[in-house]
This record gives sequence, C-alpha cells and structure tokens, in this order.
Amino acid sequence: MDCTYVWGTFRDEDGNPTSAVRRIATAGDTTGLTMLNSPRPGGDSRIVAEVGANAFVGRALPSITEQAVRFVGGKAYPHGDRGFEFTMSSSDLHWAEADFIDLSGRIVGPGLQFLTPWPDGAVMYTSRLWHVQGTVRCAAVTGFMGVDNVFAPPGYSWGHEPVSDAYELSWYTWGNQYDDGTLEVGHIAKGHGHWGFALVNNDVGELTRSTNITSSVDERDEVGWPLHITYDVDEEPWEWVADDRGRMPDMGLPGQRRTPNSEGQFRRVGETRRITTWMAWGETVPANGDVSRPAPPI
Repeated sequence: MDCTYVWGTFRDEDGNPTSAVRRIATAGDTTGLTMLNSPRPGGDSRIVAEVGANAFVGRALPSITEQAVRFVGGKAYPHGDRGFEFTMSSSDLHWAEADFIDLSGRIVGPGLQFLTPWPDGAVMYTSRLWHVQGTVRCAAVTGFMGVDNVFAPPGYSWGHEPVSDAYELSWYTWGNQYDDGTLEVGHIAKGHGHWGFALVNNDVGELTRSTNITSSVDERDEVGWPLHITYDVDEEPWEWVADDRGRMPDMGLPGQRRTPNSEGQFRRVGETRRITTWMAWGETVPANGDVSRPAPPI
C-alpha cells in the first residue's frame, strides 16, 4: 500500500466551507495537516498557515484489529499539544486534530474501489465515504469526508502512472445530503477513450456503477479554473458546478500543476430536492483538454 488519505469538506451553519486533508504513509509517517478556508464569499480557499504550523507532524502509531483501525500521534515532547487521533470501524469514524478538528460520523453505503491497469502494472484505489458532524476550529460543522487507500507498485501512485497521467480529464469525489434526509456519495471521473467511471452510493446501500460516461468541461474562468462540467452517466445527465469559494490555488494553479484542485457541487440536472450539505472536491487536467477524444497510446 502506498498511503491512506483522510480528508473532506465541512460547512458551518452559515455555509462557510473548510477543506482538510492528511496523508498517512504505510508505516504511519505523516507530514502534517493541510486545511483550506475562504473567509469571504467569492474568495479563494487558501491554506490556513496556523493549522499547518501547529498540527501534528511525525509518525502516528497504528493499531489495526478486526474491529477497527486507529492512528494516534502527538504524545512525545516537544509536540505534546499537537494531538492527532483517527479511529475507524466498519460503520463509525472519529477524527481529532488538537484544537482544529473533532469530527464523528457514519459510513454511507459500502466501500468503493476502482482499478487502473496498464501493461506492466496497476493502481487500485479504495474509498470509504462518510457523513460527519462535529467542530472545525471550534465552529460546529457538518459535511462529508473520505478515507482512501492507494495501492501501487514502487515508484507509482494514483495520478502518477501511465494511464490517468495521459487520459484523465476530471475526477471528483462527492457527497450530498438532501432535504428529505437522503444521503448520496460517490466518485465521478472521465478521460479519453473508454477511461472513466461513475460510482453512486446511498445510505441504504444501493450502489450504481457505470463506465458508460461522456463529459465536457463547458466553462473555465480567465485563469483556467473549471466553472461547469457536464456528465452523462448511462444517459442520465449530471453536472458539477463550482463553489464561488472553491478555487484552491495553494494546491496548484492551472498551468502550474497538472491537477489543480477545486470544490463545488455534483448533482443530477433538474434535481428537485434541495441539497442541504455537500462536497465535491476534485480536479481537472487542463493539459489533457476538456472533451474526450480517442485514447492516446501509453
């Protein structure tokens, strides 16, 4: 296994978004917590320097049993106040980061996975998606988060291998809570040729899977950030719409990083239910274009 990603997007009662991610290597080593926030409508989501400077850095001690996975870090001098604790069972989760994060939640549907093979190897990506509540920087929030594992040969990782590097156009991980209480989560990705997948999961365990997808990045702003993406999944139209605070320039600008990150909302076109809580964090690959074409050789 290459690593575990613990990450998500959470909103307070006024709808202000905060996104966070921690990468944990196989042995428990972690380089810290990245948190992004925009203090005003229309502003970019920027890294919160205070969090990065004061969150736990180092090796988190793993404990893995049939009942739960647990990582704990931050007990040793000089960073005894930089606590990190993450516990996940088959149905429940708790993520705590000193005074910065205290979130608990339940899994939405079964775990998801997808495989990207090439002639000499493959990357397998597994993902468990959760609906969570708690506090972020002392503010009450609700949102969605993922616990993702990447399995890859030495020297490779997701996005750093021959297939997605040459094929990928967009990939978003998403979650919606509707005003009727229903929860849906999933992954949507599309690239050149037949590369692409849609995974849609809900809170009663119904799972929809498809590779019959078309997509188009219909609009970008003057810098290159995506504003609107349309998808057709088994002839059902969906759309990703950018959040006005969703640009993440500290995660790489279009033209400077292959996969600039942004946050938005992923939904069915014509959805009549109101979406009360949401996440759709992901990436486009401007260098690969905006519309699918025949797959290039690898």
